[in-house]
Amino acid sequence: MGVQYRGFGIRLLASAIDILIFLPLSFLLERLIFSSSLQLISSWIVNIAIGTLIYAVYEVILTTRYGGTIGKILMKIKVVDSKGNLISYYDS
Repeated sequence: MGVQYRGFGIRLLASAIDILIFLPLSFLLERLIFSSSLQLISSWIVNIAIGTLIYAVYEVILTTRYGGTIGKILMKIKVVDSKGNLISYYDS
C-alpha cells in the first residue's frame, strides 16, 4: 500500500486543534511580555517571535518523533517520507 494523502479539510482541522492547544500559551506569553517595560509594538513583535519559535520546535520534535503534532495524531494523519518512514530532523 502506497502513501495516502489527506484532504485539505482534515489537515485544516488538525491545524485548528494545534492552534487551540497553543492559545493558552499565547495568552500567558502575552501577559508576561506586556507586563514588562517594553513598549506595546515591541512587546507584540517579541510575542510573535517567541510564539513562532516555540511552535516551530513543537512541530519539528513531535513530527519527527511521533509522525505528527497532537492535532495530526488525533486526526490520524501521519507525516512520512516517500518510502513511508517517519521523517528525520533533516527532512523537517
